[in-house]
Amino acid sequence: MRKKIALLFPGQGSQRVGMGLDLFDQDVIIRKNYFEKANDILGYSLTNLCFSGLESDLRRTDIAQPAIYTVSLAIQSLLIREGLEVSVAAGHSLGEFTAVTAAKGLKFEEGLQVVAERGRLMHEVQSRRPGAMAAIVGLNQEQIEEVCNESQNYGVIVPANYNSQNQMVISGDQHAVEYAMVLAQKMNAEKVVRLQVGAAFHSPLMEGVVEPLKIKLSGFKVNDLEIPLINNVNAEKVYRASEVVDGLIKQTVSTVKWVQIIQTLAKENVYFVEVGPGRVLKGLVRQICPNAEVDHIDSLKTANKFIEKYMLDTLLKGGV
Repeated sequence: MRKKIALLFPGQGSQRVGMGLDLFDQDVIIRKNYFEKANDILGYSLTNLCFSGLESDLRRTDIAQPAIYTVSLAIQSLLIREGLEVSVAAGHSLGEFTAVTAAKGLKFEEGLQVVAERGRLMHEVQSRRPGAMAAIVGLNQEQIEEVCNESQNYGVIVPANYNSQNQMVISGDQHAVEYAMVLAQKMNAEKVVRLQVGAAFHSPLMEGVVEPLKIKLSGFKVNDLEIPLINNVNAEKVYRASEVVDGLIKQTVSTVKWVQIIQTLAKENVYFVEVGPGRVLKGLVRQICPNAEVDHIDSLKTANKFIEKYMLDTLLKGGV
C-alpha cells in the first residue's frame, strides 16, 4: 500500500523573485485560474512582482503573503489535476490559510482576499508598533521559554515558532528581543539571528489584526474540510468549519507549533510533500523526523518529476 500524502504549505519568507513563472508560461489553465485571477482580485500585477519585481517589494508582508498563497495553490492544482490523492494538510503560519483552501474550506478567490487582508493588516500593525523577531538555534523549548520570561521587563516577548527541536523563533518588542538574544548567547546557543522583519508576528503585538481578520473571514462561507488539517494553534486534526476559522484567527497571536504538527503526522507514517516556493519545510521535517520521507515541489519541473514517481509507485504497488 502506498503511503498517505501529507501536503505542507510554506509561510512568509519562502518567496523569491521568479517563483511560478514556468507555470504561468507553460500552463494556460493555471495562468487563467490562478495568476490572472489573482491580478484581477488584488487590483495590481502580482505576476510582475513575482516574476520580475524587486526582492525588497516581494518581501513586504502585504505582497509576500498573497504571492506565496497564489503560487502554492497553482502548484497544488497541477498535482491534483494529475491524480495526486492527498490525505491530510498543514501549513506554516500563512501556509495554514493555503492548506484550508487546498482542503476545500475556502475557494481560491475567497482565500486570496482573506490572505491579502491579513497581509495588509499585519503590514499596518508593523508600521504602528514595530516589533522584532529572532531565530535561535541550539536551545530547547524550556530554555527558549526561560529566555522569554527573563526578558519581559523590557517589553512583550514570546516564543513565536517551534520550528524544530533546536530551532525556534522569538517575537515581541524590539528591546525585549534584543535582550533575549544576548541571554540566548550567554546560554551557549549555537546561533542567534535577528530576522529581517519589522513586526512581531505570532505575538500579542498582532492583537490589532484579530478582529478585522475575523470580520473579513465572516464575509465568506467557510466549509467543512474534505481532508483534515493539522492546525498551528494546538497541532490537532480539525475538519469542521468552526474549528478551522477559530484556528486561523487564534494563530495570529499564538505560537506556531510546527514540531508537534510534524510529529503528529509522522505517527501516521505519511509521505511529506512541501508545495510552494522554497524548501524550508522540507529541511525542518528532516530535522524533526530524520527517518521521514519528504519531498518538495516548487516548480513545474519538480512537479512533473514528482508526479512521474508517484504514478510509477501507484502502478508498482497496485494503487492506493
